[in-house]
Amino acid sequence: MELFSWKNDYSVKVGSIDSDHQKLFDIINSLFTAMSKGEGRQVISGLVKELQSYTIYHFNREETFFRVTSYPNAANHLEQHKIFVSKVKEYKEKVDKGNNDFSPEMLTYLKDWLLNHILVTDKAYSDHFTKNGIV
Repeated sequence: MELFSWKNDYSVKVGSIDSDHQKLFDIINSLFTAMSKGEGRQVISGLVKELQSYTIYHFNREETFFRVTSYPNAANHLEQHKIFVSKVKEYKEKVDKGNNDFSPEMLTYLKDWLLNHILVTDKAYSDHFTKNGIV
């Protein structure tokens, strides 16, 4: 069971970033599946930790590409990254304290944020990156 599936429409035309996005889909879908089976409490901490670390890894990749290509909208994009990292950190802290009651709200936020971020914010750099040799 999946919360959402990768579609080619989500591609930003950069293989490594598309792969990162697919991995983020996988992590969120794993969390959804575990919660749907009533296994959320057993696995939520590990999945939120994986989401936190993979998000940072992915954002570092994008931010490196911003620097090497002098991406003109980097400051706004970086601000969105900070907001998301802060929100995931907040979820991780709740999990670490044993609070798993927020999980449905968390899943909705993660799905909506990721889809909107890819389709709007990340798509905005697609042409810039490809014109600068990032594929």
